[in-house]
Amino acid sequence: MKEIHDIYSIRKKQEVMRDTWGHLKPKNDEIYIGYIIFAVSCFNSSESIIVDTYFGVPDSPWFYADIIEYVEENKPLKHGVYEFRGTYTVTKAENNRNYYEFDGNITKKVVV
Repeated sequence: MKEIHDIYSIRKKQEVMRDTWGHLKPKNDEIYIGYIIFAVSCFNSSESIIVDTYFGVPDSPWFYADIIEYVEENKPLKHGVYEFRGTYTVTKAENNRNYYEFDGNITKKVVV
């Protein structure tokens, strides 16, 4: 019985997100050009700090999750302030899941 409840809960959560923020979801196969500025702490913090971002995409739970995941998976190990410049694209796969891709470069910024 728990499995039925879990499946229903997941579906209901997805419906609520779509009904509430669906109009903010990035469009599939559209290429957004922009940047992410983020900091890696010198105090061995496990998380990065997103300082600024712009891709022309409305803020949404999906866009936020994609940015956080990308930065955490690709951040340099050395502390500092970094900038990603490039593109952001969301594509729908055959299994109806959305996949994101950031394509570009991360460079360290000089902070004075």
